Amino acid sequence: MTVKAVNAIVGFDITWSESRTVGFSTDVLKPAKGKGYRLEYRHKYQKYKVTQEKKYDRRATKSYGTAYVYPEKWLEREYRVVEYTL
Repeated sequence: MTVKAVNAIVGFDITWSESRTVGFSTDVLKPAKGKGYRLEYRHKYQKYKVTQEKKYDRRATKSYGTAYVYPEKWLEREYRVVEYTL
């Protein structure tokens, strides 16, 4: 199955990528002695299951093999502030 075909099935470009930089600064959080804070993040994705069927003749109604691809669509980035020991 081509990338174009998978894009059409799931409704978004599976080859899209992006790069971003994020920072964290605050005067509200005052770490205790020997402690610090760091910003952690994670990406959230929606996973899709796309079935690929292998057929030897376009008129064939029988599938001769099945495989699956799992494209993921990026949804958002979640952040949290974590205290750590220096």
